[in-house]
Amino acid sequence: NGGSGGLPGGGYGTRGDASGAGGGGYSGLFKAAHNQGGALLIAGGGGGGTGWAGTGGAGGGATAGSGAGGTGGTQLVGGSSGTSRAGSALQGGNASGQQNSGTDDGGGGGGGYFGGGGGTSDATTGGGGSGFVSTNAEVSNGSTTAGAAETPAGTGDSDYSNYGKGGVGPATAATNGYLLIKTA
Repeated sequence: NGGSGGLPGGGYGTRGDASGAGGGGYSGLFKAAHNQGGALLIAGGGGGGTGWAGTGGAGGGATAGSGAGGTGGTQLVGGSSGTSRAGSALQGGNASGQQNSGTDDGGGGGGGYFGGGGGTSDATTGGGGSGFVSTNAEVSNGSTTAGAAETPAGTGDSDYSNYGKGGVGPATAATNGYLLIKTA
């Protein structure tokens, strides 16, 4: 089966001979309503990889990384691709086809301020979701950083050279974007 998207906001991957992973969910801090208008900080999730194409697009940053199939989300629009579902506000796009159909295979788009586009068949990866830092008075000197598109070598991942890679944390190089919060 294709992978379920990470919560919240990751798009699902679809099943085929090189099934796609779901896109990563975003992390966020919201002032009031859980929508773009209430967002203070958002770290975008990485796009889902596939068994053939490897990693999806890196999440985070003002413009997230693109995958082999879906483009990354920006500050204005969700990522897109030919036949998959485009990303939208806080939601990554699903890969083309049905999650458990066995006909198409692609990675889901990562959730973010605007989600990444889902991957398409044949086995292309999803785009990452964009990050966001509010310019309201509640946040000062904020920035969002895009993650890297691969797990670092030497992490003990036996499939490192062949398959999609997951992030291991911001201290090394994460697939997902991240936020660093400092208090005065």
